[in-house]
Amino acid sequence: MAVSQFDLTGKVALVVGGSGGLGTAVSTGLAAAGADVIPVSRNRERNAEVAAAIEKLGRRSKAVSVDAADREQVEQFVDQVMDEFGHIDILVNMAGALVKKPLLELSEAEWDKVMNVNLKAIFVFSNAVAPKMQAQGGGAIINFASMGSFLGITRSGVYCASKGGVAQLTKVQAAEWAKHGIRVNAVAPGWFKTPLNQAFLGQPEVEKTITSRTPLGRYGKPTDLVGPVVFLASPAAEFVTGIVLPVDGGYLSYAI
Repeated sequence: MAVSQFDLTGKVALVVGGSGGLGTAVSTGLAAAGADVIPVSRNRERNAEVAAAIEKLGRRSKAVSVDAADREQVEQFVDQVMDEFGHIDILVNMAGALVKKPLLELSEAEWDKVMNVNLKAIFVFSNAVAPKMQAQGGGAIINFASMGSFLGITRSGVYCASKGGVAQLTKVQAAEWAKHGIRVNAVAPGWFKTPLNQAFLGQPEVEKTITSRTPLGRYGKPTDLVGPVVFLASPAAEFVTGIVLPVDGGYLSYAI
């Protein structure tokens, strides 16, 4: 297989959550592979920092502030990108929210917040971008699932429910949109320390438990996600759609 099959030169990518703890690595990784990349979130200042890093790599970017669960904002933004960049080839949906509470202590407001960020935003953003991809003959969408898509993690009920939904939504999107040349896959990160979960995963006893159960013996690093995302976005994965790819150091394979 030629290295050129992983080349994203000339592609335009939107990374929702693209300036967060893991999103920055994915945004700059896609840019290093050749794509013009726009990091998307409500935090314009942080997005501008990542956009500047992308431009230092010789790619185009744009500093924006968009609420990914607000259909009107998303549709206006997508139209602006089409006007300025001409096409959208890659959409990465990786915005995330987490509330660590037992189910009986979880409020409806907390449930709605996590569902809006983790699941509704994927529905809204994908539905805004897919018609543009359809009109241009195809594209690649990569959603972010989680270990919570597969496991019942205590004190993470709404998170697991939302990420289980991401896995199933990915499969339906792939099945419905394949005829339009749109491939839809998901990445399911294992245990990665981010600002979102640092207070929990940073506890020594938790770290020992998780890393001892992970065959590769460590937490993930943000850069560990770049290769899988670039692969799923690239021509190298042109016959891959509808999968949920764990990037977990073997965590899900460990049975004893």
